[in-house]
Amino acid sequence: TKLHMDVTSAVNIMVYAHEKSPSGIRGAEWLIFAREDGPRLREFLLSKAVDQTKGGSDPCLSHEVFIDDGMLQLLEQIGVRPFRVTQLPGQAVVIPVGCAHQVPTVYFITNLFTSWLIGIKPKLMH
Repeated sequence: TKLHMDVTSAVNIMVYAHEKSPSGIRGAEWLIFAREDGPRLREFLLSKAVDQTKGGSDPCLSHEVFIDDGMLQLLEQIGVRPFRVTQLPGQAVVIPVGCAHQVPTVYFITNLFTSWLIGIKPKLMH
């Protein structure tokens, strides 16, 4: 799943993962960025990944940008480090509203997904 930021909080529950993953992970590895890192992440992506977005759209909302290892290293240099979460079958991952995230290492999994709104303030998204 490419980088994106949902307008609601969400929980993803993995119900199935194939036994043999090429990456050695039986499930998924999530990269979740802190809400507070959103402005620096967005600024970085607009300066480095413009070719991946259509018409200057917001790279954190567009579902068009994929952050690779090289970009992660550059982000670390400016103090932006994602939380890395390995999700296995039977486990849930909660994504708070306003946290950009992507799932770069997925190999044939089935997840259940739900989202909710609770007292969201528009300023959290930017």
